[in-house]
Amino acid sequence: MKRFIYIRSTHDMTEIQNEMDALFSSLVDVFDMVHEKCSTLYIYQGFYDLDFEEITMNMLSDTLYDLVLYQSFQFEDMKELLSHVDFVKTYLEFVPKKMGSFINHQKLLKSNLNLPKQLLSEQFLRKYAKDHMMLDTLYIYFENNQNMSKAAKELYIHRNTLIQRLDKFLQETGFDVRKFQDAVIIYQLIS
Repeated sequence: MKRFIYIRSTHDMTEIQNEMDALFSSLVDVFDMVHEKCSTLYIYQGFYDLDFEEITMNMLSDTLYDLVLYQSFQFEDMKELLSHVDFVKTYLEFVPKKMGSFINHQKLLKSNLNLPKQLLSEQFLRKYAKDHMMLDTLYIYFENNQNMSKAAKELYIHRNTLIQRLDKFLQETGFDVRKFQDAVIIYQLIS
């Protein structure tokens, strides 16, 4: 499983590249890195229980640069990862400043809900973008006010089966639709 961190600035970052490389190489197993004048991409593998939001705040105070850091969800397929990198490079600029310097997939999707649903579904719902069973499950779950028992009854499945489906959705997409904020975003996307 691979993830990436994309760091963007409004200023030339060449002065701080070595410091950032050393920092991220010490934190995660960096698989690949790509440097551009105003951005850096770190692709890493493995799961780390790190608070990248705190790391971002420390970087901002240490470097005095105007940085925005995006941390992706996990990818098995490198082609999907690179497609998402292109999406992030294009649409990260539409995330309002008020959302802070650390951007995750929830903030990115929320800021770009005006884009075509098909594009957003492919990027964020991933393998479930065309999975009618999962989409119906989510829609009925939302229409029943996130009530597990009522939704399971309407779907003619056991409550535990519904829980398992929602867990699989969380694993694949990083969105926990049992949480209000994630539910609102996904509901807007699929309805």
